[in-house]
Amino acid sequence: MKPEYKPLKELNDKTLKYKTKVKVIHKSSPQQSPNKPPYQRLLFKDDEGFTMKGALFNSDIEKYAEALEHNGEYELSNAMISAVPPQHASKPNEYSIIINARAQISPLTNDATALGPQYQAFATIPRDPFNTELIDVLGVVIYVTAPKAIYRSQGIEDSVREIHLTDHRPILKVDAVHDSGSMALTFFAKEVEYLVGIPCIEMWKLKENDNDEVLAEKMFSLRQKNVNIEIGPTLALSTSRVLNWTVRSVNFE
Repeated sequence: MKPEYKPLKELNDKTLKYKTKVKVIHKSSPQQSPNKPPYQRLLFKDDEGFTMKGALFNSDIEKYAEALEHNGEYELSNAMISAVPPQHASKPNEYSIIINARAQISPLTNDATALGPQYQAFATIPRDPFNTELIDVLGVVIYVTAPKAIYRSQGIEDSVREIHLTDHRPILKVDAVHDSGSMALTFFAKEVEYLVGIPCIEMWKLKENDNDEVLAEKMFSLRQKNVNIEIGPTLALSTSRVLNWTVRSVNFE
């Protein structure tokens, strides 16, 4: 069944639950003003030709760098709608779409049919306990906890496990060497950014453009440095009943 999209002209700061189809017709570079948080401007356009401003702030700029591309078409659901302050408005009663954890974004084909599995970065998944929509994710299982019992109403007992995953952000596998021996370690996301010295989104762009020289230089530099790595046991056993260890913190000496 074809989705029923709400046109941009019907959205305002009292609109909570909605679904609209938009095209990103402008995406500025991230900007910084004195005494204000970093921000990025967007401009959306729907099939009826109506436009609405959009904005990203602080860490959401990087989180949604890949989720919203210039000239891309998207199904946008339940993002916060905010009134534009009069001093910044280009017309009366103007509103802006604020992209944050509440927004749900899915890329669309030209015929407005969702592209196969619509994988979302973990950071862009809405933190709404009442959201019942299904979301496609692609991740790597870091570890699985041992079963534990929880009790529902009327004393019904369920057995549950916690599954810890990471999404498709960069992964770095290294052999850490010490006087006492060596250990194979895997770093994810923030630790990779810290060690390599490049944001995840920039690493992805380098790989997409086959620009491996920059990453090779960074890895060569990393091998020349001493690193303090704190590791500790996880709360679960692997399938082979061996205690798993995880990286707690990473710091250069």
